[in-house]
Formats: sequence, C-alpha cells, structure tokens
Amino acid sequence: VIDPSTGRLYVGGVNSLYDLNHPDLSVKVHTSTGPEEDSVECPNKASCLSSNVRRKTENSYTKGLAVYERSSKLIECTSLFQGRCRWRNLYNIDQKDVIKESQQHVVANDENSSTVIFVGTFTSQDNIQITLGDVLYVASTFVQNGGPFRDDVPAVASLSLDQNRLFDISAQGVGTGTEIKLERKFRGTYKIEYVGGFQSGKFAYFVTRQPKGDTTQGSWPYISKMVRVCTSDAHFWSYTEVPFECAHRNEFYNLVQDVYLSKPGYDLALSLGISVEDDVLYGVFVKGSSLEETIPSSKSAICVYSMAMVEKIFLSNIELCFRGETNKNLPWFKSTDRCIKTRYLGQEVLCGKDVNSHIGGEIPVEGSAALITHDAQFTSIATNTTRAYTVAFIGTHDGRLFKTVIENRSSAFVYRSLEIGDGKPILQDLELDATGDYVYALTPKKVVKVRVRQCGGAGDCRSCLAQRDPYCGWCVLNNACVPESECTKSIPSTAHDWLTYRNGRCPAIRSVEPDKVQRTSASYLNIELENLPNLGGQLTCVFNFGTLGSLSTLAQPNGGLDSRIRCPTPNGLPEIPLDTHSLTIRLAVSNSIEGPPLAYTNFTFYDCSRFKLCSAC
Repeated sequence: VIDPSTGRLYVGGVNSLYDLNHPDLSVKVHTSTGPEEDSVECPNKASCLSSNVRRKTENSYTKGLAVYERSSKLIECTSLFQGRCRWRNLYNIDQKDVIKESQQHVVANDENSSTVIFVGTFTSQDNIQITLGDVLYVASTFVQNGGPFRDDVPAVASLSLDQNRLFDISAQGVGTGTEIKLERKFRGTYKIEYVGGFQSGKFAYFVTRQPKGDTTQGSWPYISKMVRVCTSDAHFWSYTEVPFECAHRNEFYNLVQDVYLSKPGYDLALSLGISVEDDVLYGVFVKGSSLEETIPSSKSAICVYSMAMVEKIFLSNIELCFRGETNKNLPWFKSTDRCIKTRYLGQEVLCGKDVNSHIGGEIPVEGSAALITHDAQFTSIATNTTRAYTVAFIGTHDGRLFKTVIENRSSAFVYRSLEIGDGKPILQDLELDATGDYVYALTPKKVVKVRVRQCGGAGDCRSCLAQRDPYCGWCVLNNACVPESECTKSIPSTAHDWLTYRNGRCPAIRSVEPDKVQRTSASYLNIELENLPNLGGQLTCVFNFGTLGSLSTLAQPNGGLDSRIRCPTPNGLPEIPLDTHSLTIRLAVSNSIEGPPLAYTNFTFYDCSRFKLCSAC
C-alpha cells in the first residue's frame, strides 16, 4: 500500500514488514512479524504461551495492509494467533509502544485463504448522514482446518477504528451487528474467495469467486459476485449478493482476478454516459479451466462498469425481493425464505430492513469485454487518466505488465508489454504513486517500480505516433517524442505543436519536383510540406546515403509560403555503385543537422552515362 500524503510504500511479506523510500525503493524501516510459536488450538497469543497446547514454529503471512490516514496509522493483518489485525505508527512501523492488536480473530489464519481489508466510513441512517466514525471493512475465506475458533470469524464485517474499541465489531445489537457469518453446514463445502473491496458512495463492496448454488445439494460452477452493504446499516440487513459477469460474444470469463475503483478519462466517461468525476470499476477476469474449479486458464478479459449502473442493478434486485417476486437465495447465510411483499420501494430499501434481509439477487451486473486475450492470464489491474485517455496497467501470471488504453466500454488495446517479473506472477497489489508517474508491481520475490511514461525510444514523428502511447506525442518545435509537459510550444500554441497518435498528423513532404535528378547536374529541388507549423528558424535539407554518409544544404523560401521551400542538391555526391545506374536515398527536412528529421521521403539520383548501348538507354 502507498501513503498518499508522503508517497511512502509499505510492503508486507512472510515474517516481514517494510517501509520503503519511494525514489529508489531502499528500505527505510524493517520490522519482523514472525515466526512465532503458535497452534490452531490457541485462541490468542497469551493463552498459547501459558497453556500446555502443543505448539510449533509458524510463519506470519501478511493477509492485508491498509493506510488509516486520519490517525496516521498502518493497519496490518497477519495469519498468526487465529488471524489478527494491529495498527502501527505510519511513520515508524517498528515503534512498539504504539502497536495495538485486535482481541478477536478476524482474518484467515493460514497462508493461502483470502482476506480483503479496506478503510471506510460508518454513518448514521438518517437524512443528515452524520459520520459516526471510520471503520475497517474485512472479508475472509472460512479456513476449514483452522481450528476450533474459526466459527467466531465473520465472513464479512466492519470493525471499529476508535481507539477505545479498536477492531471490535463496529455496531453490535441483540442478535445483529455489522457482521455476517457463513452458515455452519456450509463451512466444509462452500468456499468464498474474496478478491477485492472498496467503498463507493454510501456502500461498501466486496468482489468474490464462489459456487453458484447450494453445495450441500451437489457441485455447482464457480462464478464471480459483487457483495454490498450500506455504510449506515448497523445490522447488515442490507447485505446483498449479485452475479458479476464479464463476457465476449457469449463466452463468459467467470473468475474475477482483480478489481480497481477509480475515475474515467473523458472518452470513456462519454461512452458510459457519466462524468469524469463518477466512479468506475475496472475488472480483470479469466475463464476457468473447468466450471467446478477456480483454476484459471490463459483466456482473459477486461471489463468496465460504471458504479451508477452497478447501483441500479443492486436496486433492481432488492426491489424485486421487496415486491415479493423472488426468494432470498442465500442458503450459505441462512437466508432462503420467499421474499415478503411490502410497500417499501426505492430509497427506502437501499440500506436494508429487518424484513427481507440478506438478499441473493439473480439479475447480474453485466460487462462486455473491452479487451480479450487467449495467451495471457491476467492477475491484476490499476488505472489512471491522461488528458482524455483512460490507461490500464494489467499484470499477468508470467510476469508481464501490459500498458493498455481503454478507448470506450467495449474497446481497448495494449500499446506496450514489459517483462518485469522474471516469469513470476504479478500479484494483485498494483499501485500508482500519488503523482501518477510510476506504477509499483509486486511479485512473490520483489517490488518493481515502472515509469508510466516511456517516450524516449522513438527517433521521428512516425515512429513516435506508431507507439500509440497516450502519454507521449511528437513535439514539432523540439523535434522529439516527449510528454506534453516537456514540449516547447509556439505562441500562441496550436494543435500542431504536440501531436498524439489519435489526432496528430506528422509533418510530411507532400511532393518534390523534380523527384529524380542526374547525379552530375546541379539542381534545385522544390519541396512542398504539410502539417508543419511555423518553426521560425532555418530549415535544412539532409540527403542521407546510408552507409555512404549524408550531405546537407540550406533550404530557401519558395513562393512566400511556409509550406514551400527549395533546396540545392549538394556537391560531392558519392559514386553510384558500379552494378547499377541509380541511387535511391532518404531526403529529409530538419530544423537541425544532427537532430531527427521533421519529415522525409525517398529521392533518386541517376547517372545516364552508365548506359553504353542505345538499346539499354
């Protein structure tokens, strides 16, 4: 995770927690989190140390990290001692007297079971929406062999971040509270894998992979779902699940791998019918190698969802239940009854009622894939915007990072692929720094810092625009491929100063007259240019003979128009090779002899004296 106020990067691993300096990823502070003597038979660390329970050395696996800015704390959850969370001083993670740990077990207590945490809000349920405090939203997979105390661990909960009630269930009543637990008979067969979580508006969301139906009655295909609770619901009556789909031409990518909530660029917002200030959810999915498994294939897709559309789908599912037209469909949370018809509608039911609580909706949140591939397993995603563009950074299972432009809700393309993971998976935790200049990627063994803008590889306008990199464009005055912020523009500036792949047309040579000349005859070439702004300086014609070198002459105005120049052919032309009678070279127009050309074309020098016979001539 990244502290947005300082840019510092915190990385949790096995038995270790690091605070890294963001410029060079050097270690600022390191603290050990394990290993420890532990047992699944111990309810907590103190009882483990004082009891006769047989213990063994166990690693501490970091299950979740979150920055709590309001109190300058880093929240860290690990697998030891039944799965607990603690907070640390954000500016000194090794400061022992600040560390406070949860008294309850709240996350998965093994290496591989999923846990998702994020800091959100908990508000009162009146029209004033008074904020009662910040909370930690937590979701974790039930660990089947995790010992006798796993029954106490909620599937989804919100925990208080008040210092006096730290990590307690944020609201607790008689038989209700801000938690929901997996029904006992499903704990051995029904596995919910939590993939991501976030808050949007007045709702907290989790994204999952889970069986489609009642696993006590047989096997079911795995699907993706969105889970939602209202942040003002002190009972979690508003807990609702709906299917979460991503498809392309009736092929469903059923396993969500990662999600990322952020804003859209102008072009994407326009296609979604929203503004650039609205929330958009980006998801990467894979097609399962078999329906009953969560083993991914190499068929992957990215889908885009406006949160306004997501809210409408949730409301439709909830209203269907409150009209008494469906069942509640959540047997794994002991909610299977027929929905009761009520007079509640619209905004009245958004945050739940004691009637029709815990709803399993059947109307899906549908997405049409903007990008698909059959040779890469997507693992992670983060997005950013630049000008009108939406840019996605997608990690893969074999260590690649795809830089991608999402043009609209159903179209995207990869403009660059980088090998950064040494063949190892790029893990879910892709993060952009606060400036948007760098993306941080995590693999099982290392953290990689990747510059977002990489414009330096193109030597001319055509190759610059051919990259289709939304961060880069051809700066005509500088004669270089650079970000717009580094481009010198004319005064007043024009659309031709900095050219992009979408709306830019490179300076070009429209015509050269004559288009070929006798090598031994001095001649003037009349050159007509297009898409060339007024550079206000001397232009040069450069005659490039490849391995034979180059010669240049100064251009002169021709006819009083900036788009027309005339150049003399140079003296000292190299000899035409003996086995031919002409030489085709590259003729370029440049504003400097050494720099890259503004525009170029082919030009031919010929030698009639090479023909010795009348018939050949």
